[in-house]
Amino acid sequence: MQTSADLQKKIDELERLIIELQDALQREQKDNSLKSQFIGTAAHEFRTPLTTILNSADFLGMVGRSCDEEKYREHITKIQRAVNYLAEFSEDVLTISKFESSNSFVKPVRFLIDEFCQNLIEEISDTQDKSHRIAFVFSGATTALYHDKHLLQHIILNLLENSIKYSLQKTPIELYATVTSTHLELSVKDQGRGILEEDKQRLFEPFERGSNNYDTMGTGLGLSIVKKSVDILNGTINVKSELNVGTMVIVTIPLLQNTARQ
Repeated sequence: MQTSADLQKKIDELERLIIELQDALQREQKDNSLKSQFIGTAAHEFRTPLTTILNSADFLGMVGRSCDEEKYREHITKIQRAVNYLAEFSEDVLTISKFESSNSFVKPVRFLIDEFCQNLIEEISDTQDKSHRIAFVFSGATTALYHDKHLLQHIILNLLENSIKYSLQKTPIELYATVTSTHLELSVKDQGRGILEEDKQRLFEPFERGSNNYDTMGTGLGLSIVKKSVDILNGTINVKSELNVGTMVIVTIPLLQNTARQ
């Protein structure tokens, strides 16, 4: 369980993200689509977690530690979850805003794709629950790439986070990275609830969520961030999904010419 210091750190981070988000939306003058979409969605998305925080904080303020330990922990956990959700939502909208409001350029660096993927798995395992085992499989002639790590991170982390959210606990999640002579292929496979056929058409639109995911908190922005990152990298996305069996998302990205000159 997080300490009060950890919770205060999360709240401070949330305040910083909201300030950044406000600044980004104020700069959005040419295209108001994101701003109006956010304003319309934020009222709904923020209302429930803010109400949760207020109610639990009021309860704890009235009773303090005089209530039983289980009830105390229950309300602290509610506050933590609500703050984490708001931080995630603000961070995702800020990312989308940056994509929309500026020309995004590929900024390649040299790195090892297998080491990079392993580090991301460790990062998400530290921040998400421990109920899933994420396996990583690499294949290809070289692990050394010359590419945009920041955009690849958006792709991999958001795909893994989606699989964690919409999969039963203790079911496996697999991340595959394959390097050919011309492309990098990244695949994330889970044994989750799958995607309804009617939802597939709007899967990558901002704020859209699967209609069978009503009982799971999510921002509806993760796959939109993935799509925008893939588009910047001139790549493609292929989604294979079967209800109550699982989903596999395959991202194919062209290698940059300098990859071959290691």
